[in-house]
Amino acid sequence: MALWGAVIGQLFFGVFADFVGRRRIFIITLVLITVGALGSAASVDTPAFSVYQQLAIWRFILGVGVGGEYPLSAAITSETATARTRGRLVCPRTRSRADGAGCPGLTNLQGASQRARIVPSWRRCSRCKAWARCCRRW
Repeated sequence: MALWGAVIGQLFFGVFADFVGRRRIFIITLVLITVGALGSAASVDTPAFSVYQQLAIWRFILGVGVGGEYPLSAAITSETATARTRGRLVCPRTRSRADGAGCPGLTNLQGASQRARIVPSWRRCSRCKAWARCCRRW
């Protein structure tokens, strides 16, 4: 659901920001991300909605916010940076998305190769992100 929300957020907020203003829409997407994350954390099983239905709804809202952030952050960074620093600012922003997308695959490979040693996936992903940040600095 988050993926569908991200696609909708990119299409809707990217176009809508040109008419209303990037800064205002940027704040709206931040609110959507916060509400979606808090709603996901507060999901409980009720007779009306199962916890999975609630998570799907909240993750969709979170995805819409994240999808809206992606084109807006690139546009705002490009507009506010000088011509001299624009590449240095836009490149890490774009690169961090690739790092985040590749991290689950690396943690799965690491987990498959270390069957005897069970480490929670969030720890492996944190190590992967820290490694990627160190490599980026060099």
